[in-house]
Amino acid sequence: MPEYHYEKNLNIKTTDWDESLYDNRKYHRYEPTPYAALDTLFNHISLTQNDVLVDFGSGKGRVPFYVYSRFRNKIKGIELSEAMHNKAIRNKRMYRNRINRNKHQIHFLNMNAKHYEIDKEDNYFFMFNPFHVSVFRVVINNIIQSYNEHPRDIYLLLYYRNQAYLEFINQSTAFELVGKQEVNEINDDDAYVYIYKLKKSN
Repeated sequence: MPEYHYEKNLNIKTTDWDESLYDNRKYHRYEPTPYAALDTLFNHISLTQNDVLVDFGSGKGRVPFYVYSRFRNKIKGIELSEAMHNKAIRNKRMYRNRINRNKHQIHFLNMNAKHYEIDKEDNYFFMFNPFHVSVFRVVINNIIQSYNEHPRDIYLLLYYRNQAYLEFINQSTAFELVGKQEVNEINDDDAYVYIYKLKKSN
């Protein structure tokens, strides 16, 4: 289904790229996750209303609105750019769901991902290449620390084959790959979704 059909159904505007960078060495430009990638990912994993998904680098809010429209669970979007955050807030005002108009389960926070304190309720974490691997390492270690303090099932959901991310996850953490799927609708050799689960401590 074309991107504009998703946007029309959700009544949001997230399609345009944004070349403005806050620090192009560490934080990447805004580029929305393709809806085809979201369909591929969430056709392979299902959330319940008790799950809480955190989207790091949430931009204009595409992932939070898409996920909430499918699963009706709590979503948190973490975005460094104030301009992108404000656009997500505007989209939240426009957001339309024909079944359930409750918007209170979608929350947007304008802050650095490194400084987001992982809540004990957070158990799904999504990223589409939002920042340099040095920032990624800090965020992943924050997630692991939260798990050590509050053990629970934790899943890491990644779109796009970022080799530096994958090497760190596979070589330096207890996350194990439980799912990998190519996004066939996208003509890009790196268009894959990855599902990792944090192995339980002994």
